[in-house]
Amino acid sequence: MQIKAFCEQMGPSACIGQTVKADVQLVKDYGVIVKISGNDELATGFIINAQTSSKKFKPGHSIKCRVLDVDPTKKMADLSEKLGDVKEGKKKEAKVGDEHKAIVELNKDSFVVMSLKSDRSKIGFCILHNFNKDDIEA
Repeated sequence: MQIKAFCEQMGPSACIGQTVKADVQLVKDYGVIVKISGNDELATGFIINAQTSSKKFKPGHSIKCRVLDVDPTKKMADLSEKLGDVKEGKKKEAKVGDEHKAIVELNKDSFVVMSLKSDRSKIGFCILHNFNKDDIEA
């Protein structure tokens, strides 16, 4: 499913880069499991330790998070608490050929989610694919 169609189907709170409110359910040594507030479509979120601030979390705490990835079949999202309070920066359009430093926020098998180092409010993803000559049409 295309991301745009998925976002329209699920609503804006389910889109990569959107800020959502969540309630801490479990705190593990590898991350935090949360219930996403006000979104029945996405019931559960997971925040790996690398995506948390230095705060100590306890069950019942409400936090703001940024959506990094969505799995609609499992009704789950990968979230970032440390990017949850990042304010929108200046609206500077990225142009083809521009070079930007980016921080990898989430590394999946087939793609990575990154934020721009100069403006952490801007999040995007890059599909990873190893091309071979059979993938390229003549």
